[in-house]
Amino acid sequence: MTYSMLSNSSDPLPQSECHPRDRACLGRSRTTKLKYDECRASEDGEFHGCVTDVLQNGSKLTVPVYASFCSGACYEKDAALLQKLERCPFVGIRHELTPALQRRLGVTL
Repeated sequence: MTYSMLSNSSDPLPQSECHPRDRACLGRSRTTKLKYDECRASEDGEFHGCVTDVLQNGSKLTVPVYASFCSGACYEKDAALLQKLERCPFVGIRHELTPALQRRLGVTL
C-alpha cells in the first residue's frame, strides 16, 4: 500500500492561534513547537499519521489522516482521535503540489 501526501511545503506546520499579548498561550505554543521539531527530527517525522478502525467483519482499515505523524501528535485537539493516532504502517511519498497541479486537481491547500 502506498500513502501519498500532496503539499505545497515539506510539512505544513499549524499556525499559532495565540493573541500576541497572551503570554501563557505563547509559552504553550513554543513548547508545542519544540515538541514538533523534536518529533520531525526523529524516525516518526518520516511517517504520515494514521487511524486504524475495526470494521464489522473484524478486518481493519488504516487511513492516513495527517500529512505528518508529528503534526497530529503535536497539534490534534480531539483527545479521542489523538489516542487513536499512530504512525502509518509504511513511509509515505511526499508529492510537491505546484500551483498548476493544484488547479488541475481542483484542490487548495
